[in-house]
Amino acid sequence: MNISESFERKREVNKSLPELEKEYIRPLTRTEKWQLIKDIREMLQQEERAEEEGELRKIFKPGTVYEIATPSLAYDGNDAAAQLQKILEKGQPV
Repeated sequence: MNISESFERKREVNKSLPELEKEYIRPLTRTEKWQLIKDIREMLQQEERAEEEGELRKIFKPGTVYEIATPSLAYDGNDAAAQLQKILEKGQPV
């Protein structure tokens, strides 16, 4: 790309959205417009995934094991579902 082409490209990039719409988007066929929408949506989804992954990497360190409590395993290592069943059978409030 020569200097003239580079300058022209920068000038095109600096166009306002209405200018882009008038010059580039309106002349597209309906099918091309739908393809443009699809491409932009995919681009935005990729950006969002990258941001989410970046946020998760701030919170969770790769290679670290995190313990979790599930209905079958309570924090104390006992069977949480069984504990709840005993409470319910005794009629104690939960």
